[in-house]
Amino acid sequence: MNAARGRLLVTAVRRFFTLLGGLFAVTTVCALAIGAVAGLSLARSIAVGLYMVGGILVVVGFVVGNRPPVRMRDGVEEATPWRSRPVRWASRQELDDALNSSAVFVIVGLTLVLIGIGFDGRRALF
Repeated sequence: MNAARGRLLVTAVRRFFTLLGGLFAVTTVCALAIGAVAGLSLARSIAVGLYMVGGILVVVGFVVGNRPPVRMRDGVEEATPWRSRPVRWASRQELDDALNSSAVFVIVGLTLVLIGIGFDGRRALF
């Protein structure tokens, strides 16, 4: 592995954990606020919040990854129901971007769910 590839991987890992940390922080703050209003314990509030956000991100990841390989042509106004829509095949770059975006959503979502399992006091991990 050369130095440029190593720097790229370090940057990617740093970006991933920054995204994960930001989502965790925002989810935790919102879950604690809602949990305080609902009268739930702190750990349970965080766990449920992480489950919800993680589940939503997993679903979004599957939806983004399952887009059809056709796209609207550039510069096309909104089509009416009785007119056909001009479409084009997605480029390789667009397909790769959809796959990569889908992977990020699913991995971040599953990670948040796993962190939520760690906060959930109802079940022992070991």
